[in-house]
Amino acid sequence: LLGPCSEARAPGMTKYTNLATRKGNCSFFLQKTGKEHTATMENPFMQAIYAKNYDRGAYAAYLVSQERLFSELEKLVDAKKDDPIIQAVYDEKLHRAGNIADDRKYWDQFAVEDSKQDGIRKATAAYDAALQAHGSDPRKLVCHHFLQYNAMLSGGQYLSKMIAENEEIDVAKDPTGVKFYLFDGIAPNKCAGRVQQYMRALDEVELTDEERAEMVATMTEVYQLTLNVMDECFKMAPRKGKRYNADDAAEAAAKAAPKEELRLTLAQMRKFDGSDGGRILLSVQGKILDVTSGADNYGPEGSYNMFAGRDITKNLAMYDTGEEFLDQPDFEPEDEDTKESFDSWYEMLAEKYQEVGVIVAEKEQDLPEATPESTLRQRKPDAPKTDSSDSKPSANGDGKCPISGKEGVCPITKLTGIQMTTKKEPAPEEETGGKKKKSILSKRSAASSDDESLLYLICPLHWSTQQMKLIAIVYGVGVCFGWLLRGQLVG
Repeated sequence: LLGPCSEARAPGMTKYTNLATRKGNCSFFLQKTGKEHTATMENPFMQAIYAKNYDRGAYAAYLVSQERLFSELEKLVDAKKDDPIIQAVYDEKLHRAGNIADDRKYWDQFAVEDSKQDGIRKATAAYDAALQAHGSDPRKLVCHHFLQYNAMLSGGQYLSKMIAENEEIDVAKDPTGVKFYLFDGIAPNKCAGRVQQYMRALDEVELTDEERAEMVATMTEVYQLTLNVMDECFKMAPRKGKRYNADDAAEAAAKAAPKEELRLTLAQMRKFDGSDGGRILLSVQGKILDVTSGADNYGPEGSYNMFAGRDITKNLAMYDTGEEFLDQPDFEPEDEDTKESFDSWYEMLAEKYQEVGVIVAEKEQDLPEATPESTLRQRKPDAPKTDSSDSKPSANGDGKCPISGKEGVCPITKLTGIQMTTKKEPAPEEETGGKKKKSILSKRSAASSDDESLLYLICPLHWSTQQMKLIAIVYGVGVCFGWLLRGQLVG
């Protein structure tokens, strides 16, 4: 769930003031419950659906549970819809109970005997009891509303795709079987926009710090109740799953490929948005990731296509898809919650997608105009092959001075007849555990060749203009000081 974050301002502050800001309600809630959200995404029952390896009987029982819970939630919300906080987010088009009832026309054929559903029923009853207890408090009730409907608008779209493909449901003709996740008037790739609209509305509700803290506690409870239902569904028929939106074959191939070292400006990266069916890149803190294998999310039809070709550092930190937070690679989290939020999202992305380069400032970019074609497989060129023998003398006097270490033509060598040696290529890198690293010997050789010798430092033939000026100044000061001292001694 990434949504918009508004920042409330202290009295008297203008919208241009950056001091004393307070996170919007939604950003606060999402950051405080990030671990719980991840736990639901990584629940084994959900992962079995991602892998299209779910048990049909278990999923049928899951729908029965969801129909009961959404029916009760919607009754309670309808009864409180005139309350300001409920009114801010209320939308009858979000209701799910009727859609689930339609889906059951397909799934009830897979229902199993009642004795196998005892665990699911108990977990559902526990959730229902908590829902009834919260029903009289609009703030607690909106916690259920906030988490459940936005979950269907976001992750639910991926579940719909996996189930429709596995069941061979033609959604365009008859979506019965996956209507739970479909919303009238909202295309699947537009659901992220509806989430943003919801969160903007909730951000407008005035809540005290104490009220927000109480709502976080309620949301944590809602997450646990939801996990309990999922756990019971999985226990009913354990199946092997996979991570959310994982493409193991594509990820393995990408990570096995030679590492690229692209250097793109933010403007150049904008071209890699997949709009032409090609490569999709994004960056986090200036590190470019190739997310082409995640085109379902980041491609033109994906829920997060607004991230394609952009740096999303601040968006991840703030749980916000807003345009105003894009392309800020230098953003640094300002508090521990924001840092944890950013770190958790970045770890997920870095584990899934390969890093292929870095973002550079416009003034640092000295490459030709970058295009998707010119950088499709742009990698660091291989070092030219060189003679592995020791450095050889140069016949024309060019190379490195054996006395001073200075490269180029050296007058000393012309006077003394000493031959200069050409610069020796660095030692090849060694393969160690699948990673390249320089040997200790090559590192020491490189260090010694880079350091200027003592002869170089004292040889006037190799002094720079700055050094000559400094020596002239020191000499002049010394002459003046000596003349004054002589005058005092003679006097």
